[in-house]
Amino acid sequence: MRTEKRWKETIQQKVINRLFSPRLAKDLKVLKLSPVYENESRYFYSSGKETGKTVYACRMLLGFEKKAYLTSTPISTSFLPVVDLTNELKHSFDTAGESEIDILRKYQTVDVLVLDDLGTNKMSDWMYHVLYSLINYRYENLKTTLITSNHSLVDLEQAWGDDRITSRIQRMCRIVKKEKYEE
Repeated sequence: MRTEKRWKETIQQKVINRLFSPRLAKDLKVLKLSPVYENESRYFYSSGKETGKTVYACRMLLGFEKKAYLTSTPISTSFLPVVDLTNELKHSFDTAGESEIDILRKYQTVDVLVLDDLGTNKMSDWMYHVLYSLINYRYENLKTTLITSNHSLVDLEQAWGDDRITSRIQRMCRIVKKEKYEE
C-alpha cells in the first residue's frame, strides 16, 4: 500500500539518490526538508548565492514524485544543470549511442524538468539554439519546468541579445525572486 509513512521511510531517499548529486542528496537529508507540491512552472532567480533556489526546486521536484507515488501515477522527472546538458550534448558528438537530438528529446519530453543554473555558462549560438529548442518545446507542450538562475530574465535577455527564450519563460513560469534562504 502506498502511504505517507512508506514514502517518508523508504521511497523518498531512493528518489533523492536517483535524481540528485550526492551533495544535493546530503543537503536535503541534513536540512530535513520535506517535498513541496505546487503544480506550476517556476523561474527562481537571485543575484546572490546560497538563497535556496536549487534546494527549493529539488523540493518541488520531490513533491511531484511524492504525489505520483501516492496516487500510483506514472511520472518522469529530471534534474539537469545547464552545464551538464552542454557536456552531455558535446560528448554525443564523439561517441556512438545517443545523438544530440535523442538527448534533447529526452529533456524536452520529461514530465517535470528542473533546469538548474541557467545563464552560468557563456552562450554560443549553438547553445542558444539548444536552449531555445528545449524551452520552446516545453512551453508549447505545457510541460512543467522549474528553472534556477543567478540572473533576472531582463539580465539574460540583455546578455543574449535576444528575447525568444526569456519571453517563453516569462509566459510559462511564475517568476520568484529569492532574497535569502528560506524553507
